[in-house]
Amino acid sequence: MMWITFAPISDDASDYFNGIGTTAVNFLAIVFQIFYGPGTLIGIMSMKRRGLRGTLVLGGWLTFAGATLRVIAAYWKDEIGNVCCYALVLSGQCLAALAQPMFNSLPVSLAAAWFSISERDIATAIASLFNPLGNAVGQVLPPMFVSENDETNHVTGFTSLLLCEALITLVSLVITIVFFQSQPPTPPSYSTQLRNAGIDIYSSIDSGDIEGGWNRLNREFSALMNNKDYVILLVAFSSGLGLFNTFLTLIYQIVEPFGYSNDDAGSFGAVLIVCGLVGAAVAGAMLETTHAYRTILKGGFLLCQLAMLFFFSMLFSHNFYGLLVAFCLLGLFMLPMLPAVVENCAECTYPIPEELSTGLLFVGGNIIGIPCIFIAQYLIGWRSWGPLPFTPSNVFIQAVFLFTLLVLYFYNGEYKRMNCDNVPADEREDTTMFCDYPPECGPLNPAVNCSSSTSNLERTETPNSQLFSGFHGTLDSRDDSDPSRSNETF
Repeated sequence: MMWITFAPISDDASDYFNGIGTTAVNFLAIVFQIFYGPGTLIGIMSMKRRGLRGTLVLGGWLTFAGATLRVIAAYWKDEIGNVCCYALVLSGQCLAALAQPMFNSLPVSLAAAWFSISERDIATAIASLFNPLGNAVGQVLPPMFVSENDETNHVTGFTSLLLCEALITLVSLVITIVFFQSQPPTPPSYSTQLRNAGIDIYSSIDSGDIEGGWNRLNREFSALMNNKDYVILLVAFSSGLGLFNTFLTLIYQIVEPFGYSNDDAGSFGAVLIVCGLVGAAVAGAMLETTHAYRTILKGGFLLCQLAMLFFFSMLFSHNFYGLLVAFCLLGLFMLPMLPAVVENCAECTYPIPEELSTGLLFVGGNIIGIPCIFIAQYLIGWRSWGPLPFTPSNVFIQAVFLFTLLVLYFYNGEYKRMNCDNVPADEREDTTMFCDYPPECGPLNPAVNCSSSTSNLERTETPNSQLFSGFHGTLDSRDDSDPSRSNETF
């Protein structure tokens, strides 16, 4: 919501800050992409130390603080001047930008922590929809509050708009603090039970071991970069998300040359998001019933390419309803790709924590989105290379989409998490054994053999063994006379 606030009213926002120009207005959205990497890192470390609830509360406080700072800037604009007002609004955007990754990376983690196998996919889809729902609010609210007098160029309604958004963030924060818990008493699936056992014992080694946390994060990152299917998913999704962010940020600037107003741009954005919510709900149900993650992902990206072609063919003057249909199709096919991608990511990277694997996907998308915005903004001002829809900006967007589709063709990720959950009950390991073992053992890392037949932990790998210093006391204190615990090899 806060990211996209100024996009549908970019010309009014420019006038409100005394003609700072569309580039400066666009930068209020671009900071979300600049700060996405640092915000993702903060979110990952928060998940490891504070869990799901602590991370959501931290993100909620940062968002509310940023929204409050924007209200203060607008309320005292006349006293502090345009430059200081813009600087404070930008600072508020930066705080919210740090919080955004904490929310975007958590739908899969939330679904895995709280929902069974039969509910997990649809839960991921629903949780993923709240990000585009916030985008819809951010598209609809600004034109409702902000207006400009054509004769005096005086812009009104900014303070009311920013106050309304601040109240929304406050309500969300209060609800999270009062009602939300990190996880249920009993894990809802075998895969979650296995990973929780490993993560919990790792956290119990030394909650203040910062070096150990960084070392484990480095190992997880290396594992992801060595996963060919994940790298393909990273490249494809990063390109697609970067282009989607560019499209939403420049939505008014794309349609304005053809005679469409701020209100029209807000309507187009809202239709895209609302239809996307419907499409994502349908995609979630398909993922839940078929588990055909790869097929739905590749087919969906192909439909996105066709919908974008249709949109550009409709982009001409006096075609409001044709553009509405085009935006409807874009939303219907583009937004469902979010749950499809994160589900494929969770499957092919299990048991690496979802907040890291999906977080990196969003980091890549936001990094690519920065140059895409500047390139598309520059190309919008160029003359057409030929008849519509072959304008330079349109050709650029289509070329990036085609590249994404071609890369995704080579994706063939394994369903690791689903395979784990499908292990017959009589063949499953007793996760209580993890109370004596670090998470690198057993199903979490079959390449490492751990034995409890001695008083110390014997491992076939020695690197990073210092991570478990201080852990041997737990092993020494156990009862080795219990035959059920002797000579266990994972």
